[in-house]
Amino acid sequence: MPDYPRGTPIWGLNQYRSDALSALLDDLVELTHVGLTSEECSRVQRTLERCQNHLGGLPAQGFWSATINADFERFKNAYVNWNNNTGTDEATAKKRTDALKRLRTRRRKLASRISHNQYELSNALDRRMVDSAYEALTELITAAPSSFRNLAKAVARYHHKT
Repeated sequence: MPDYPRGTPIWGLNQYRSDALSALLDDLVELTHVGLTSEECSRVQRTLERCQNHLGGLPAQGFWSATINADFERFKNAYVNWNNNTGTDEATAKKRTDALKRLRTRRRKLASRISHNQYELSNALDRRMVDSAYEALTELITAAPSSFRNLAKAVARYHHKT
């Protein structure tokens, strides 16, 4: 895989797949025993939908575009499964832990698909698409800063490096 220069749209997408999504999962690990409020959960779902709109809706230039969008959808659905477990007891925490494993698998598949289609994606992406996804993440962090500390650090790294 080529090394794309810092600040390019494909570099930003790579930061998103390798840093931001991983940081979100790190935050969910920390929330395994308590979950999120229904308002926070709805906000995360809307944020993931916005990111999907910006990054998953790449111009249809082949099979990879549809599959990346499908991978975003599966990731979002896996998140919903993680938070559909209400309560703070051990059994609920175990269900969230199991759902987190599925969420990690979905993130890995999405990241792998992006990684394997770097050249095509670099020709289809523009900076505004990536920045819009990060704006959505920033709004989530602003709304619930204590829940998304790791994600906040990942977003700060993106802005610092661009």
